[in-house]
Amino acid sequence: MNLPVVYADKKVLSHVSSAEFDLDTSDKNLRAIGKLKLSVGDHIAVVDSSHNYFECEVIQPGKKLRLRIAQHKDAPERTFNLTVVQGICEQAAMDNIFYASTEFGAQRLIPLTCERGVQLDMRRADEYTAHLNDIARDAAMLSGQPSAPLVEKPTNMHDLALGLSSRDGVLICYEQETKTSISEALDLCVQSRQKPKRDLNIAVVVGPAGGFAQHEIDRLLSSNTCAYTVSLGSSILRVETAGIIAPAITAYELGGLH
Repeated sequence: MNLPVVYADKKVLSHVSSAEFDLDTSDKNLRAIGKLKLSVGDHIAVVDSSHNYFECEVIQPGKKLRLRIAQHKDAPERTFNLTVVQGICEQAAMDNIFYASTEFGAQRLIPLTCERGVQLDMRRADEYTAHLNDIARDAAMLSGQPSAPLVEKPTNMHDLALGLSSRDGVLICYEQETKTSISEALDLCVQSRQKPKRDLNIAVVVGPAGGFAQHEIDRLLSSNTCAYTVSLGSSILRVETAGIIAPAITAYELGGLH
């Protein structure tokens, strides 16, 4: 069972003089710790600036969190490789989608500008990315991920398609697809790439609230020899539903939620 994780980016725990050390939970980057409601004797994991993974016991909860190193452990292994691409939609929906995708174990999150999506002021791209990165970091710590996912800057369809060419498969959620499920598309990737499903490097792409325009679907399909449109069932789903279900099903099929 995974423990909640604290990313102590400013500490090298192999250098501490004793087994006990403090963390300042008022630090913006450690704000997720407050949601844990820690008590004396609870155990959490700490990943230090050298990416070493420690199981630690709470000695004193609070703003100045005091911990004792219980053991130096190997970090939980990531068992699959998943990129989630989400067409930019309303901020609350984007936050929820990136939070959930992180909980499912996605390693890379990409906001995508689309014809029918929310139009982002690119002068705010750095601020927008930083916000989504904070969301993903909090989700990663609370869900026990060994590291936070990489949140990329918003990209356009052309640049995304170039980047998708290196994936083992690209799954494009499309409301007009009626035959191919995520599981079936992954089976096609396995046959084409001649590798186990768990070893596939997969990107799942979900459109904005208005869906993809046809030329965007065509561009995505041409991005990779193993790019497929996939169905999420007979219902037309809200973007915040599709954006969570698609990564969840994909992670499950790749062996991540077993």
